[in-house]
Amino acid sequence: MPRRPKTALPLVDRETAWIRFNQRVLEEAQDPSNPLLERVRFLQIFLTNLDEFFMIRVSGTREQVAAGISTAGEDGWTPRQRLLHIRKAVLATLRVADQVQTELVAALADHDLRVVRYADLPDEARERFDRWYDDRIHPILTPLAVSPALPFPFISNLSLNLAARVRADDGERRLVRVKVPDHLPRYLVVNETSDPAHPPLELLAIEELIAANLHKLFPGMKVTHTAAFRVTRDADVEIHEDEGDDLLKVIEVELRKRRFGHAVRLEMQADAHQGLVHEIQRGLDLDDSMTYLVPRILDPDALARLVALDLPPSSSLHFPRG
Repeated sequence: MPRRPKTALPLVDRETAWIRFNQRVLEEAQDPSNPLLERVRFLQIFLTNLDEFFMIRVSGTREQVAAGISTAGEDGWTPRQRLLHIRKAVLATLRVADQVQTELVAALADHDLRVVRYADLPDEARERFDRWYDDRIHPILTPLAVSPALPFPFISNLSLNLAARVRADDGERRLVRVKVPDHLPRYLVVNETSDPAHPPLELLAIEELIAANLHKLFPGMKVTHTAAFRVTRDADVEIHEDEGDDLLKVIEVELRKRRFGHAVRLEMQADAHQGLVHEIQRGLDLDDSMTYLVPRILDPDALARLVALDLPPSSSLHFPRG
């Protein structure tokens, strides 16, 4: 019996393979047989993986483009073509991730765990949070203005920020950036008389409270536009053998680069004013191909705080604890 000729398996580049792997993580977040907060955890892992993907894989491909490399790899793509493929694939997974998040938020509400908007709070709750902002948040915020005479402020890797356009009475307009302090609680408990370990539980995202009170940072000026955003930076660490004489020093330098590397991705609210988006892009030296407009800023830290809610051991929202 004649042998069948061997057929070569289709070659899949490592970026495509990685995206497919992360899609499988996202599928776990879609799986209704998983407990609800475990699905949130899988969505958090998906987003954490995506951050690392941009910091390492995408940044490396961008460096090839910047170096003028136009030779196609074994997958048949040049670095520039590979970037276009990555963006198309990532946008497709982000559309699914947003659908998953919408479904999970609705399911959490069915279990009396609600993330509420500042605008929907009753007057008493808004006044209480505004006082808390005045006492605890306002004194530690440092708005940085952008103007032709000032350099664009440094935006740290994966930090949560607010961009705002302010206007003075004389018509002068200015872009400002406000970083959401890392040490603040990601969510504030609205129904403060309830036991946080036992639903019902209502939570307010800290950036919503800051955005609602931004005008207090600019007396005599009007805040016309506001949007949350995140920046991902190149964090690819390269250690060469010939640099091993002082390995510790090399590692210190490379770890510093992880914090201060070039920007490779901008995530910004999809409803942000277009002019605001363009100003942030110019300041970071990014274009539309490196910008991802999303319905809401969905960062892993926010989801981690939900997963970490101290619920009773009998809760069905987690996998059974051993």
